[in-house]
Amino acid sequence: MFSKEVYFLIGLIIVAIILFVLYKNNDKSKYYIGKNLRRNLWDKYKRTNGTFDEHANDIMNTFDPEPEENNLQNNFAVAATLINNILRNEDYKKDENLPTYVNMTKHYTDHIVQDMINNNNLTNVPVNYIVNTIEDFQNDFINNNKQLPFGNIQNKLGFGFLETNLETNLETYDTTPVNNILYGPEDPRNMINNFTNENNFTNENNFIDNLGYTEEDINLQRVLLKSSKSKKKRAQQDARNKLQAINNAINNTNVITSDPQNVHDSQLNRELHKQYNFIKSNNSNVRNININEIENYIKNKKLDHETRNAALKTLRKLKKNNQYITKLKENELNVLSEIWKRSEHPANEKMSDNIKSSIINNLADCVENGNVVCPTGRVSRIISSLALIDKDNNLGIIKTKDMYRKEIMDKCGHVINKTVEMHKNNNNDVAKAYLDPSIPIDEDRYNIFTDMLKEKVAQVVDEYKGIISNNEIKKIKNEMQSFIE
Repeated sequence: MFSKEVYFLIGLIIVAIILFVLYKNNDKSKYYIGKNLRRNLWDKYKRTNGTFDEHANDIMNTFDPEPEENNLQNNFAVAATLINNILRNEDYKKDENLPTYVNMTKHYTDHIVQDMINNNNLTNVPVNYIVNTIEDFQNDFINNNKQLPFGNIQNKLGFGFLETNLETNLETYDTTPVNNILYGPEDPRNMINNFTNENNFTNENNFIDNLGYTEEDINLQRVLLKSSKSKKKRAQQDARNKLQAINNAINNTNVITSDPQNVHDSQLNRELHKQYNFIKSNNSNVRNININEIENYIKNKKLDHETRNAALKTLRKLKKNNQYITKLKENELNVLSEIWKRSEHPANEKMSDNIKSSIINNLADCVENGNVVCPTGRVSRIISSLALIDKDNNLGIIKTKDMYRKEIMDKCGHVINKTVEMHKNNNNDVAKAYLDPSIPIDEDRYNIFTDMLKEKVAQVVDEYKGIISNNEIKKIKNEMQSFIE
């Protein structure tokens, strides 16, 4: 007679064999088992650090070529893992399978966008962050062939701009509505339909392409528009008056997504490039720094054991790989050397030791969950070591699109509240009505006051021209003004 433990073990083995056979031979069983395995893709994604680590590897081994229905988070986890851990990984830049990865990613991002368009409630979805990620992917890997070493990637994958020319000259038409198609208050698809019909354009797609738009551009803007209306509706439901509804809408929008892969944000990379070029050009009279000198400094400085080991681990990674950072047009070790040189710049004489300590702490911070973060993550942390310490207060403070969005909307909210308060104190009935909906007001006067607020908001947003992209300016301006209407 066998013991109970042996019978139990035999039973487990039999169950495992049955499940394995079902999984290999039954599509339906495979679907359900696979579905359970995929439930935690979003959690795994949040643990990845931009390298092809175990969590990213788990996602790539688990996900299905077909996106899941009604699972926005898991689908985004797959797409973002493909974008940040493979497409932006220097090791994969020359991989012959790269076009396949691009195509797969586009399949997922298209599905995600359609999910958001069809979703009736986007208030709890990080829409702006998802849109930013997808938009950056399209700009880098779909609309811009220069990022890929395969020539005309659009033809290889079977999508992209149509090479057509309009027989009709656009200059003969009033193109004012065209400029507002993507960023106006109405669904861009409807605006395009109306404009092409009014002007007798026979091929709508040709018209879109000649404007420099893609179907993806239009769909992303439709998502943002829907999200904005959803936030506004929710804000109004929870508000006692017009001004509170505006503030609620701003607060509903001002959510910065915490993500270890924010280092791939296009705005952040533009700022890294700009700041690094400034630092490098101002280091010409500072002595050259040898990487071994930095390593010895870390070894000899009084540090806690954990910080020293993590900083040295990152430094060893830099010395071993010394990867070329395309956005900076520089190798990693050169970036570290230039930032260390900045600590010895005459302007930073009093803060030199503090800057070096900050660099060491940020090198240590590059180790997450036992793994060193991706190259872009490493250089962004190194450059940000200067934040609030360097003599130049602007250096080291590097922001994502999300961060700028919050900053701008907070400023707009402050201006709106201040303006309403000022006009209320001057006995303006419209301003009072913004605080008390029971006050009757003339519609024309109400519209004049609202237009004034919208203009003030536009002035605040326009202050960021040259800092963030024109498209971001238009998006933020449009959303803020929609909250006021």
